[in-house]
Amino acid sequence: MKARELMNYFEELEDQGVDLDNLDVNFREDYDSDVIEVNHVFEDLYDEETNSVLQSIVLTNKEEE
Repeated sequence: MKARELMNYFEELEDQGVDLDNLDVNFREDYDSDVIEVNHVFEDLYDEETNSVLQSIVLTNKEEE
């Protein structure tokens, strides 16, 4: 999935009256798997050539320290 697709989805939800400040983000491996709470996002991979162009981010469940 590209970031723009996700942003468009959030914008559509917001247009429908969904308050994004109160919307949780979760993850499932498939429709029947358990929910994994997403509570952290970080930069992941950069381009191989210059190592300066961000190419992906990762959503995780970062445990409290």
